[in-house]
Amino acid sequence: MGLLNKYNLYNSDGRKMFTVIPGENSNTLLGMPQTPFFRQEYLLTDSQLRQFKADKELSLEQELGTQLSIFDIQE
Repeated sequence: MGLLNKYNLYNSDGRKMFTVIPGENSNTLLGMPQTPFFRQEYLLTDSQLRQFKADKELSLEQELGTQLSIFDIQE
């Protein structure tokens, strides 16, 4: 089990939304308290997790602040 390898996913405001526990065949996503995903659990393959992350606009901690917004681009 990947309890030691767990990591978190954050929204664009830097708020922790999910804890991800990697497994051999699937990843377990646990919704964090005081979020719209509280008490929700998802079992996703690696490819499903990538799609879920993109659909919900989630980031890893090290990715926070690295995405450009339209306000970052100046002429």
